[in-house]
Amino acid sequence: MGNYKGCIGDDQIGGTESVHQGSMPDCHRTRNCNGFYWRHEYLNPIDFKKVTDGLSHTFMVGEDVASQNWHSCPFYGNDVYDTCGAPLNYFPQPPTPDEWWNVMTFRSMHPAGANFCMGDGSVSFVDELIDYKLYRALSTKAGGELAQLP
Repeated sequence: MGNYKGCIGDDQIGGTESVHQGSMPDCHRTRNCNGFYWRHEYLNPIDFKKVTDGLSHTFMVGEDVASQNWHSCPFYGNDVYDTCGAPLNYFPQPPTPDEWWNVMTFRSMHPAGANFCMGDGSVSFVDELIDYKLYRALSTKAGGELAQLP
């Protein structure tokens, strides 16, 4: 089981089946997601010069809670990413770890937030009350946003 996932960007994973917002159309099965990682990234690898929003302003990896998302184990090895299209620390009640279209999101057991590794390798704790628009902007590699952690 893994507790760290690559950031797909702000994709609405699962499209209209998802309860969350996010960029559409759902890109997780294509080559054109707006974050660092997605299912077929090996077909269109990201190099750092493509991260035009700045490596220190772009989420690369964040935390997840394996018991909340079954796509955290070796069987789902091609799904080691989550989206910022859903609010940080989304915990459905009751838990629905098999509903991938809703639970491939970032969360942690830390009170009030989660840790993220930025593209430059620095790590920051992100408050779960972060402005949703800013949170989504920090997840994209080349969206042209002037996003910076507070």
